[in-house]
Amino acid sequence: MKRFPQFSLQSTVQGISWPAITSPTAAAHLAMQYQLEQTQWLDSSTILDRQLQQLDHIFSHACRHVPFYGNRCKNLLREKPGKLSWDFWRTLPLLTRDDIQNAANTLKSTSIPPQHGKTFKTSTSGSTGKPVTVWNSELTLFFWRAFTLREHFWHNRNFADKLAAIRFVEKDAGKAPHGLTLQGWGRSTDNVLQSGPTSVLDIKSPIDQQACWLLTEQPQYLLTHPTNAHALADYFKATGKKLYNLLEVRTLGETLTAETEATCKEVWGVDVTDMYSSREVGYIALLCPEQRQYHVQAENVLVEILRDDGTDCLPGEVGKVVITCLHNYASPIIRYDIGDYAEVGESCACGRGLPVIKKIMGRIRNILTLPDGSRYWPIFNYKGLRQIVPFRQIQVLQHSLSELEVRLVAEAAVAASQETMMKEIIQKAVHYPFDIKFSYLEEIPRTRGGKYEEFISYV
Repeated sequence: MKRFPQFSLQSTVQGISWPAITSPTAAAHLAMQYQLEQTQWLDSSTILDRQLQQLDHIFSHACRHVPFYGNRCKNLLREKPGKLSWDFWRTLPLLTRDDIQNAANTLKSTSIPPQHGKTFKTSTSGSTGKPVTVWNSELTLFFWRAFTLREHFWHNRNFADKLAAIRFVEKDAGKAPHGLTLQGWGRSTDNVLQSGPTSVLDIKSPIDQQACWLLTEQPQYLLTHPTNAHALADYFKATGKKLYNLLEVRTLGETLTAETEATCKEVWGVDVTDMYSSREVGYIALLCPEQRQYHVQAENVLVEILRDDGTDCLPGEVGKVVITCLHNYASPIIRYDIGDYAEVGESCACGRGLPVIKKIMGRIRNILTLPDGSRYWPIFNYKGLRQIVPFRQIQVLQHSLSELEVRLVAEAAVAASQETMMKEIIQKAVHYPFDIKFSYLEEIPRTRGGKYEEFISYV
């Protein structure tokens, strides 16, 4: 069975020496990395058995100490076998965003294990139109940081290098042209080892200002949303400007498309490393360091990918993503329908037993619906559209079963003949003669949390 070299406090990671262990926090983080190094190579059945043991604990705690679950599951609890079984688990109802919103304080535990530390609220940005708030503890934060560190180790980054992050920044900080400069890559790394500087820019800054800032910073690593990375790569391609030091683009918060990956590779010559996470539950899946697919972070979450009838999808099938947090005793999140769809993958050739997600498809509102009732995630051939009309931003909205709206931030005025050619490309891409109208804007704003969706269906 394949193994990574075991951790040694005398070893180095990409030129950075491990510091002397001067705090229990640093020691705990290193101990967790050692554990994660072992558990990733367990076989899939062993991982499932260990998850089931933890699910038994979290379910029992929720029924006893969380009013929401006490009311929701009191009848089911009578049917629970002595030890939790998968058959019983699948009878539990799914938790929706509406449930969390309506539950309010009843979703908070009345008795949190003292060793889990202090609790705090975590709220989503509300990009779905339904922001939710849950409680987390110092323990869940510890796991968040542990998987951040695992992701760095998996992808063998040089911790001495500069990280540039273009994302949402609170309180209007990090504005162009200067942004913010921080010492280190954040607490996930700083608790354990020394790292290079982090430069931060608010994602609401215009693309030309973002590009100018990157040219000044010349980072080795760029962290941002996929659509923003794509827009930047298009800008650098159009202007011929270069990022000489860039080694990797890291993305989060949106669905990464093959077109974005290809564009970053073409323009910058680097790969894109995506991460799948949410504010409610933390890291869900990380890109395998050897294959272009995702590994579920099974030590912290159970991920079920389900068909419409509630049964498990098989490899190659797409279904709804349902998540259970294994260690959040402050606000247990049990069988949470997060609103995403994903494709189940085969066992990974890398040898890790962690479950595989082949592709993250997006949310249900990112699905195009045809008049015959069929649905799929559309690919609009944006490259072909851009050859007809140079644009800075594009967004397609489905208002009905027969009508699409194309919103554009165009570089110049668009002629009627160009609109006709764009309509033909879109209709060919979606395999249906939709009635298409065009709207022209000065800017298509991102959500409060910095996210951007190129297609939204209101059907």
